[in-house]
Amino acid sequence: MDDAWNKAAKTVKKGRSKDKLKKFDIKKEKPSESASKKEFADIARVFQKDRLNFYAEDFYHIYRNELIKNLGNFVKKPNNLIYFLNTIAFYTFDDPTATPCPYKLLIGSEKGSVLKDVSTNEDLKNLLLNTNSSKLKSIKFNYDGRSQQFQLFFKYEDKSVKIPITCRTRAAGGWQGKSLFITTPGVEIT
Repeated sequence: MDDAWNKAAKTVKKGRSKDKLKKFDIKKEKPSESASKKEFADIARVFQKDRLNFYAEDFYHIYRNELIKNLGNFVKKPNNLIYFLNTIAFYTFDDPTATPCPYKLLIGSEKGSVLKDVSTNEDLKNLLLNTNSSKLKSIKFNYDGRSQQFQLFFKYEDKSVKIPITCRTRAAGGWQGKSLFITTPGVEIT
């Protein structure tokens, strides 16, 4: 997160905004979606004076894109991907040792969605609860470098896996912290 912030800060060329970012130490901010609300608002006001948009194309989008690139490169390492998959498992199955799973996974959009009982999908459960990084091969990260969405592709045992991911702020009315919200509509195993 801090590396992405610092890379984005280097792209800002206008005087007051550039100076404000130089005086601000992102490393002192907590990883959070909302812990930096006041500090970010102060920076945004300086950006406005320079006719820049801190919350969009002049900073946030650059930061988000760099963070996604960093995350994509991070999860290309099998041990890191295991951690990522196990995190998805925790949010999908809650306590993976508890059976049966009381949770359902919403597939698709709110209109025309179907509910799927994730506890019955053994392939998904085995993949997400896997702790053996040697079972993950050919990890690829696909990102256009401009949007909030990217995809992970890899092989798990003899199966192909695709995970579409969105990384964005979920704060209404402005970006409020250096962490972003990560979601996926599901894991496709073929």
